[in-house]
Amino acid sequence: MNPAQNDLTPHSASILQYCNSQRNPIAAKQRPRLSWQIKGAADGYLQTAYRIRVASCPEKLAEADVWCSGEILSDSSADIELPIALQSSRRYWWTVDVRDQAGTSYSSLGDWFETGLLRPEDWKGQWIGAGSRYRTNWAMQYRREFLVCSQVAQAKIYISGLGFYELTLNGQKVGDHVLDPAITEFPQKILYSAYDVTSQIQNGGNALGVVLGDGWYHQSQLMEGGGIYGTPCLLLQLEITYKSGVKQYVVSDCGWKVCESPITMNNVYVGETWDGRAIRLSR
Repeated sequence: MNPAQNDLTPHSASILQYCNSQRNPIAAKQRPRLSWQIKGAADGYLQTAYRIRVASCPEKLAEADVWCSGEILSDSSADIELPIALQSSRRYWWTVDVRDQAGTSYSSLGDWFETGLLRPEDWKGQWIGAGSRYRTNWAMQYRREFLVCSQVAQAKIYISGLGFYELTLNGQKVGDHVLDPAITEFPQKILYSAYDVTSQIQNGGNALGVVLGDGWYHQSQLMEGGGIYGTPCLLLQLEITYKSGVKQYVVSDCGWKVCESPITMNNVYVGETWDGRAIRLSR
């Protein structure tokens, strides 16, 4: 394959890259699956070979210092699993070269993905709950304040809240997920989500807030197929990387404040009850 043959003029082909069907995910699993799509190729285009290169930074894509597939004679372009072990919370860059039936080669411009927390020991926090303050049916809320006193390069939050959670940072909702996480075989498998919150971090004082509801994990009003695996609990890790390279972690631990929220009843089947008079309790 000769990448130099790829002429990225407005009418030439380009390659869109995906990792686990996403563009630039920040919580890829241990062996992510890579896919690509040719845009603007001539009619009748058929891929006959590909080569994937993975690097630790964009400058090393040519030498592929992490992994290179070599030339693979195949028309496959979806869910190609990386056969190598990756490190947790690390950004990797990758590019793909493809060749068509006419012998013309195309190269992508390169893209990136980040791995999530791949091992249990990568979590620096612990599961926390309301303890003796927990009130049945009530959605409890948690708060943690922290300081940022330098220029931030990147900030990421990893979170799982059982049953359901809503996360805020400095009063603004983080992400667009609802009814998260999805139901799994508790406690054998628990899902978590990751968010890039770099733009929401401010210099000086910051505050994380989490409201935990019952969800599928704690069906206090038992319905058919419902059950109680435990009281709602939270696992969170905020990883701040400063431009100096220093990292700061804010995690779920005994330093969080907890109190009742205005949601006095919540159930995945029958909805929730909101009592505005209870807002005082959260202040």
